[in-house]
Amino acid sequence: MTAVLQFHPSHHQFATRGKWRCRCFAFRLAFVIAALFANRLQAQSIGNIGGAYPNATSGILAGTVPPKGHYWLMYHRFYHAPVTTDDFGNSQPVGFNLDTYVNAHRIVTVTDKEILGATFAWNFVVPIVWIDSEVTAYGIKDTAMTLADMNVEPFVIEWHEDRFDFGFVFGFFAPTAPYNSLQPALPGRDYWTLYPGVAGTYYFDEAKSWHLSALSRYEFHTDRVSDGFDRGDDFSFEWGLGKSFQEQGATFGASGYCSWQVTDNEGNGAFPRDRAYGIGPEIQYFSTKWKWGYHIRHWFEFGARNRTEGEITTFTLVKPF
Repeated sequence: MTAVLQFHPSHHQFATRGKWRCRCFAFRLAFVIAALFANRLQAQSIGNIGGAYPNATSGILAGTVPPKGHYWLMYHRFYHAPVTTDDFGNSQPVGFNLDTYVNAHRIVTVTDKEILGATFAWNFVVPIVWIDSEVTAYGIKDTAMTLADMNVEPFVIEWHEDRFDFGFVFGFFAPTAPYNSLQPALPGRDYWTLYPGVAGTYYFDEAKSWHLSALSRYEFHTDRVSDGFDRGDDFSFEWGLGKSFQEQGATFGASGYCSWQVTDNEGNGAFPRDRAYGIGPEIQYFSTKWKWGYHIRHWFEFGARNRTEGEITTFTLVKPF
């Protein structure tokens, strides 16, 4: 038997209501999906941690290149941020928490070549990152462990004088890490970062036991490939004030960083400029007998705007080879 659908006013009314309900449902579903996606983007901007360069990697003698040779540095960097701040520095009540651990390996080569009397060096970094992020107000909890964006500095030159060292650096971050706007724990930025910088150390005495050092970077970022987001330029520097006991191979002091975003963000998901500062104690040690050393520093962040604020602990092993 074949059913025949006959036209009737009530059938038309029911069909019209059914179409309207389907359209309403589709509209609501699209709205919910768009709202969730917007919340993810907003949560990512809330979880902003600043420019590409991870401060707290250089410390007391940040502005000085080591003597000629090859060096392996292994960083253990822990970052805990229980709050994220707004444009006035107030903690945002969104249930934010961020924990990260970075295991990074840097190979440094200081050559015997000179450029205009300055020592030429280069280095690169391979970082592996574990990130646990949570923003309860947006229903987000995400964890990931993966390769982060690789850092290469193909050009480093430095002059060494009796009372000071002074040099220039050029480097870049390549988008080697995975990126997904719906997974805030992934470390990828999905854009390139290029930076020049200047560095230097001033020694207060002929024995070079007291010193003030700084290493700066100005970051330019390309547009994000996936959505066209363009992060503004960043300027940051690490500094250190210390006292070296050369016979014992130890250096004690205080170090920190300053970071400012100096131009506006543009494009999809743009958020206001950010800034932050950090300061804390540091110890460096190197054994000439065993040919290895370590750096330990713990920094407290303060004055953050439109980004996370927390504490950074870095333990670095140094081995010439």
